[in-house]
Amino acid sequence: MLLVWKADQPMTPEHLHCVLSTDWELSDEDILRYYAECWSIECFFRQAKDLYLLIEF
Repeated sequence: MLLVWKADQPMTPEHLHCVLSTDWELSDEDILRYYAECWSIECFFRQAKDLYLLIEF
């Protein structure tokens, strides 16, 4: 489990982000990079589900 905050935000619970990975070989930077790359895909699926009123995807 990787706990991260934005550099310009205080280290408080409301600014905390938790990123999980099951690959113990990855560095913290790799985990965050993979997460950032996948995030746009997650946003696309959410928008598609909302737009087309899809219940299951």
